[in-house]
Amino acid sequence: MNRIARLVFVAVTLCLFTACTNKEADRERARVQQEQQARQGAEKQRQAAESQRQAAEKARQAAEESKSFWQTIAWVVGIATIGLFLFGIALGSSARKDAKARSPPDV
Repeated sequence: MNRIARLVFVAVTLCLFTACTNKEADRERARVQQEQQARQGAEKQRQAAESQRQAAEKARQAAEESKSFWQTIAWVVGIATIGLFLFGIALGSSARKDAKARSPPDV
């Protein structure tokens, strides 16, 4: 009887021990799942922030390119205006000299 009591005691102790370790394993699995979900949430937030940063960068580059384009157009128009002004002065001077040479001399 003593031997049977010891076997029963050992069997019950082993059952209780394995039952407790299963609870710990369940707790550990739940903690790991929570950590994974937290990591996934943080990764999604990081990806959303990165996509917003990229969109803002593209918008900034587009604005810079547009500004640069219109600045270039303004410079071209300004230089062309100055060039045409100087060409007009030269043409007018040449026409004045030519008209003076064709006119009869003043007495």
